[in-house]
Amino acid sequence: MTSFQVKDGDGNIRTVEIPPLTGDSVPPSEAQAVVLRSCVYAEDTPHTTGEQGLLMLAVRSDTDAPTANNGDYTVLKLDEVGRLKVASQPAGYPLITGDISSLGGVLAAKVDRTSNVMIHMVASVLVGHAAVFEGSLNSTDGTDGAWFTVQAVRSNANTVETATGTLTATPTYGWELSVNGLAWVRVRATAHTSGVATYLIQRATYATEPIPAAQASATQPVTGATAEDSANTQSPVIVGGIVRTALGPATLVAGDGARATMTSGAALVVQAGAVPEARWQATGDMSTTADLVIAAATASYRNYVTDFSYQNTGATATFVVIKDASAVVWKGFAPANMPVPAVISLCSPLRAAAVNTAFNAACLTAGAAVSFNACGYKAL
Repeated sequence: MTSFQVKDGDGNIRTVEIPPLTGDSVPPSEAQAVVLRSCVYAEDTPHTTGEQGLLMLAVRSDTDAPTANNGDYTVLKLDEVGRLKVASQPAGYPLITGDISSLGGVLAAKVDRTSNVMIHMVASVLVGHAAVFEGSLNSTDGTDGAWFTVQAVRSNANTVETATGTLTATPTYGWELSVNGLAWVRVRATAHTSGVATYLIQRATYATEPIPAAQASATQPVTGATAEDSANTQSPVIVGGIVRTALGPATLVAGDGARATMTSGAALVVQAGAVPEARWQATGDMSTTADLVIAAATASYRNYVTDFSYQNTGATATFVVIKDASAVVWKGFAPANMPVPAVISLCSPLRAAAVNTAFNAACLTAGAAVSFNACGYKAL
């Protein structure tokens, strides 16, 4: 005899003894019980070759209409070719609604199984209300744990924000947050004078960019490439630059980022003096009694001399000098009665040693008659 325990319809445990399966000595019901017993295994039971099991059946269902009420047992469903139907829709989440009517008020949402959150604030009368968006990795109830600021993007523009700004009524937009990896998110009032701010938080599950505002828009054109020497039908990508009609900022230092400088004629500036408005030119007659200013001082900027010409039409030879303030930085000989000017092009421009100093010119011998022309620019 074989005995085993079974549970009857009333939930009571009873012992059933089954004789050996020989011939027709075992009633069909008892024989079936033996077979069923051989298919029932305790948890963590090792597999043995030759063991039998029950065939699991499912129902073909060409439509997705419900076949059971909420909370009822139901069957697995197959499609028309026998494949198991699985959920093709993200999970549904109830809308979270809460009021904030004081400074520090909070509305939180558990998001450990969601990917995105949409937040909207609704109010009829509101004064001095502002809130910040925060997330937590270790909160258990939306209040405890460590919290940090997270980014949200407005629903009506590619504007990324970490706070609502001051609100006086219902905004015409909501905020979307990517909450992948977060346990909780919340809205926390950082300012509030009066009124009630009602916040709505809707959770969702779907794939998205970490920050949806990182998408290309009409203000961020992306065009295709065009092969060299081929007709171009694409809109060009504008290379960054700024048109300057005056000298650039004097606060830039080594290692700073800076924009390329363009002239008002859309020409790229390739040296500091190429900004037309920064160039200077001068002409005059030198003397031995006083220095002649050829480039006036400019606050925060240095003078540079790129070209210089002179001609001595007097009967006395002399030397011609260019001074940085009072220090001689260039010297040339001017013979008597020069038939043509001497033209000097400085490949490496003369650079003033300090900002806000002038370049001056003079001849060193009385009786000489020296005229000059000079040009240069102002830069750092």
